[in-house]
Amino acid sequence: AAQRQLERIILKQLKIARKKYGFNKLCISGGVGLNCSLNGKIEQSKIFDEIFVQPASGDNGTAIGACYLTYKKYKKDLKPKKNHNFYLGSSFTNNQIEIELNNQGLSYTKSTNVYYDTAKHIADKKIIGWFQGSAEAGPRALGNRSILVTPVEGMKDYLNKKVKFREEFRPFAPAILSEYTSEYFDISQESPHMLMACQVKEEAKSKIPAVVHVDNSARVQTVKESNNFRFRKLLESVNELTQIPVLLNTSFNVKGQPIVNDPYDAIKCFLDTNIDVLVMGDYIIEKQWIY
Repeated sequence: AAQRQLERIILKQLKIARKKYGFNKLCISGGVGLNCSLNGKIEQSKIFDEIFVQPASGDNGTAIGACYLTYKKYKKDLKPKKNHNFYLGSSFTNNQIEIELNNQGLSYTKSTNVYYDTAKHIADKKIIGWFQGSAEAGPRALGNRSILVTPVEGMKDYLNKKVKFREEFRPFAPAILSEYTSEYFDISQESPHMLMACQVKEEAKSKIPAVVHVDNSARVQTVKESNNFRFRKLLESVNELTQIPVLLNTSFNVKGQPIVNDPYDAIKCFLDTNIDVLVMGDYIIEKQWIY
């Protein structure tokens, strides 16, 4: 009831704002901006041609707001410009990763094609810890600090039982090659930050059941090369092997713990859980080599 009331009030306000100010695009921030169901309703309403949700909405986004206010105060010419790169956190080189692997005494291989090699494990229904590039800003794992599996039948419960231990009613989100979005989901714009819920196309439900919620919705992440090159290449390899351009993408952590930040965190989470394969940079570590 609270959700329906929120949606009713916000949509009414937005219709008034659209008429009053005449802008055809909408930017959203603040804690309510993380309400994916609401954002999906706004997108579906077509009040605006496109919406953008600032990924670091809520308290952690106040630093960005302070920068905007200060810039406007001194420069006077602050204008909106599209920027979908929110991979702004810590990053580690292959050399740094290798040093930590050696410190932990782990066996590993350095892959010459990490995307295809990882995709083969995913096609075999392995659970992958995927640690790449810079960490994401905001609450969503967007393909740099992620746990990944194929979205086929049974994988949601398998992942939950083995690693995540979340409440059964909580959904897992799909990441998809952007050009396939309209084939699988009822959404008419890109969604690179996993902050909009949309309906899954009826003909696609049987292909990706692990990411379809009980109300037929999904919190989709659309992936372009310009947003995340390495995650994009992995999705392309997965699609090549499985003919499914979708991955179940959830945060690289277990219930009650923060998302992993550095190679040590990733290794500890890998060793303490039933994750089958850890992929950090170009390095692949398989659990079977350890036990």
